[in-house]
Amino acid sequence: MLDLECNLQYLLILHGLIRWLVLAVGGAALLAVLRHAGRPTRILGGIFVGLLDAQLVLGALLLLLDSQIRPARIPHALLMGLAVLVAHGLRIRQKKHPETGPALVVAAVVVPLLLIFVGLGFLQVKP
Repeated sequence: MLDLECNLQYLLILHGLIRWLVLAVGGAALLAVLRHAGRPTRILGGIFVGLLDAQLVLGALLLLLDSQIRPARIPHALLMGLAVLVAHGLRIRQKKHPETGPALVVAAVVVPLLLIFVGLGFLQVKP
């Protein structure tokens, strides 16, 4: 049991580190859009979505492998899953309709980032 708890701690640390990479790459993608950089924007957008996927997998592993049920993690997991779905959906739409320009790229980064901030508790949403 101690070995599993140790591995969960490593997963949690990795999950936390990737969170900062997601935020940094998301910010870099937004800067690339502002600079009207076509190819770097697409590359950073792909990296952003890939990091979100990695976060989702690590978060799911943490949720499934942890022996303690923590109800506070469920809304977090749902919001993070929604952020990943939105990022993928907007990225697919942007690839199919490149004429939409930078607005869709901005939305593909900003909307998931807002969901992430809500899911992390930085932004409070009152019902």
